Amino acid sequence: MQRERENLSANGTSAFSNNRENFYSLELMKIELIPVLKIYYANLPFRHAEHYTPENRNKVQAASLKKAGFTADMQPYLSDTDLYRLVGLSDENLTRLVLDHIQKYRERAYEKSRTYPLLGGYVLRLDGRDQFFPQYNGDLSDIHFWKHLAAGRLTASNGQPVPGIHFEKDNVVFTFDEETEYYQPLEAESILKFSRSGLKFAVDGVYETLLVFQERIEQINIIENLDIKNIHELLIWGYQ
Repeated sequence: MQRERENLSANGTSAFSNNRENFYSLELMKIELIPVLKIYYANLPFRHAEHYTPENRNKVQAASLKKAGFTADMQPYLSDTDLYRLVGLSDENLTRLVLDHIQKYRERAYEKSRTYPLLGGYVLRLDGRDQFFPQYNGDLSDIHFWKHLAAGRLTASNGQPVPGIHFEKDNVVFTFDEETEYYQPLEAESILKFSRSGLKFAVDGVYETLLVFQERIEQINIIENLDIKNIHELLIWGYQ
């Protein structure tokens, strides 16, 4: 299991509370947002076979990525997932991902408005524990969702399902209804509480990381002669 830390943390207030009664110091809690990419190809006939189990998923995923043209140096952020750290992706593998992602647009099969940012999003880590992961259809433009939360505003997230969210003074509170919603890849606490000020610090750090990533995307645009205007909006920020 690989859980390398981004240098995107801040002191904040946070608490976990459920039947297990997990409580942590509010003042010492660190809040991190770790940008990850979801990379998945349904290019092997046995990916959905009955014998496919979590135990062999990592091998299947590696074989799938190899067939898609990725190099063998890719390690998932968390074992048994399709999530990869944004900053750990080589230029070669990032180029492969970008070309595949925008293939329909380049073929003019899709309009630009139907080409969404790169899939993935942001892992919420509280005091060194991964607590909430990008959900289905999440993408890099969900940084706006986190930015608005830090400012005390509720906006839509592309990733679904979304936990119940409300504010208590200067804190953000997530509540998870596990009876009606299934959150992947880990079971979340029933309640997560963390400070808006700590989240803002983490968001600011992610913005710095995304600006560096934007430069890499723009270089691919030049080297591969894609000639896509504002490719960073297409693949990272979305059209606001």
